[in-house]
Amino acid sequence: MAESIELATILLTDLVGSTRLATSVGPVRADQLREEHFGLLRDALASCSGKEVKNTGDGLMVAFPSASEAIECAVAMQQAFERRYRDAEQAMHIRIGLGAGESTVKDGDYFGMPSIEAARLCAQAPADGILISATVKLLAGRCEGIDFHSAGELELKGFEEPVQAFSVSWAPLAQETGASSRWPLPVVLRSVPPVSYVGRTEERAALEEAMALARSGQRQVVLLSGEPGIGKTRLASYAAHHAHAEGFAVCWGACSEELAAPYEPWIEVCSQLVEHAPRELLQRHMERHGGELSRLVRSLVVRIPELPAPQSSDPETERYLLFSAVAGLLGQIAEAVPLCVVLDDLHWADAQSLALLKHLLRTIEQGSLQVIASYRESDLGKDHPLTGVLADLRRAHGIQRIVLHGLGADEVAQIMTAVAGHELDKDGLELAAQIARETDGNPFFVAEILRGLDESGALVFDEETGRWSIDRSAGIALPESIREVIERRIERLGGESMEALRLAAVIGREFDLRLLCVALDVDEAGLLDRVEAAMAASVLAESSEEVGRFRFVHGLINQTLYEGISATRRARMHQRVAEALEELYAANPGDHLAELALHWRLAAVSVDKARAADYAMRAGQQALEKLAPAEAVKLFADAVELLGETDSRERCQALIGLGEAQRQTGDGAYRETLLEASRMAAGLEDAELAARASLASGRGAAPSTYGAIDEER
Repeated sequence: MAESIELATILLTDLVGSTRLATSVGPVRADQLREEHFGLLRDALASCSGKEVKNTGDGLMVAFPSASEAIECAVAMQQAFERRYRDAEQAMHIRIGLGAGESTVKDGDYFGMPSIEAARLCAQAPADGILISATVKLLAGRCEGIDFHSAGELELKGFEEPVQAFSVSWAPLAQETGASSRWPLPVVLRSVPPVSYVGRTEERAALEEAMALARSGQRQVVLLSGEPGIGKTRLASYAAHHAHAEGFAVCWGACSEELAAPYEPWIEVCSQLVEHAPRELLQRHMERHGGELSRLVRSLVVRIPELPAPQSSDPETERYLLFSAVAGLLGQIAEAVPLCVVLDDLHWADAQSLALLKHLLRTIEQGSLQVIASYRESDLGKDHPLTGVLADLRRAHGIQRIVLHGLGADEVAQIMTAVAGHELDKDGLELAAQIARETDGNPFFVAEILRGLDESGALVFDEETGRWSIDRSAGIALPESIREVIERRIERLGGESMEALRLAAVIGREFDLRLLCVALDVDEAGLLDRVEAAMAASVLAESSEEVGRFRFVHGLINQTLYEGISATRRARMHQRVAEALEELYAANPGDHLAELALHWRLAAVSVDKARAADYAMRAGQQALEKLAPAEAVKLFADAVELLGETDSRERCQALIGLGEAQRQTGDGAYRETLLEASRMAAGLEDAELAARASLASGRGAAPSTYGAIDEER
């Protein structure tokens, strides 16, 4: 094992009363509070140069090269907790201890007297207190705005003689007129990247300029595009962290690839705003927009119990009221505090989410609002809804586009230098250039190849020199493609894990452990072992919001696994997933109709197409009820295709649904679709279907039109 000696200041935190937490609020709420506790700590740490060493269960261990910065970070942590719980009925408190000196660093962990000293001081610190050793005070010197007071000589466990300690005084931050302090960073932004940001100097400058303009009241939109893995999300995360540090409230919404819910990113964004917005602001919003926002954010009624129900009208009017309510909420927040909204992976966004984005930007032309949106331009065709939106946005002001390209050899060398912890030698620089060529500078590919080289043993650490070198004699060449790197990593997990991961990839980027368990027909304990092994290999990550839910760390891993399955086997696996969904949710399939429709359609090569069409129609009906006609168009079109060129009652129903959905999206093709449905109904001599087809061509006829589908089943 590689060891080194490093002069460091160690900071240790501890959550006060953590044992009583679970008994007082229950285990579920206790886990939520602990997650919030770590989020606040990492928010404070994000603006410092400290390195998170490990999670101690009830706190963090952080190593700093500078004692003064360690003290400043400790103060920032205490201020963050005081600010967050200033007016809260249920507050959390922390204690902090700091020690300094020579530490032994082994496998990223810090050992020695400074760590022990910090732990002992932390244990004796009062709630909301900071205790430091005399060495820390000596190294820090004078810290502007911070006073030290003698805490006397303390008896510390394991120390032969009393230790001179000092308490650090700190003052709460002034009450802010804005609301940024009410919003902690979104969960997705709370993990501190292990390597400093490299490259993208011009792009970062453009984002910072946009942030400054937004702060001045000029609404700004930055569109980030590039290939998969090029660093769009990483750059957006960097910009969001920077905005948060500058006093912006930050919220994050992401789009899913296959099983996207209507308005998915906006549900995330608005839920974050509703959770942390001042109650008086939400009451003013209710006075103007009523309960329309509750169509997206069910938790709004928890904050505002007197919330009225949304208005019932025709679909177009209901959508307009919903759009106005969302724009009103963001506008009100932006009046109180600068607001940064990140929309990630817009190439997977549904049409209604994009329509809402257009409405928002048209409505809020001035205000302290910055929107950062990322998408893959390579995934956009002429018929993709985002293509039209991007064309429309060309005519709007305050919008700029940033296209990300691969990193150069020098930037790849900077990444490798940061990881290695020392300057690269000639071989290292040659390897950086080779990796840059092999990956075209794609940051994800670069990281994966470095991981593969490390795991294969091609990178060797010399304990005497403390430097990394390349073992050319091993005869291990760079992988020919990123697919091979990913496949080799997964193969190391074993055949059973590979089988589980392939089926998980068929389910989607995210999956539920119970569903995977039923689809594989295995016991949950054994499957969890495989899943945890994949987590340890950085293939999967556990959801921080829902127990039992997991996701592939990167979409390319999911894609590599899925594309590595033959078409016939994929169809069989989709059938297994569909049957597992039916088994799990037989009593109430309503929330899973879209998933059932997707998997039965993709399994329809070898099984009952009528069943796939039935689910597609029911999911299409549900999409219309949720004011998502664009999603309904796709589902009803799937049903029509699955039923084939037959004059059947089911196909006529699917055509009526498709026509209604097309009409609501403004597609003139609805007339031809409903005309075909009318002709089919006449041929079937079905007066009821003929009446539905006629009614669907008018306004506000959808509810009675589709309710009969389930009644007839």
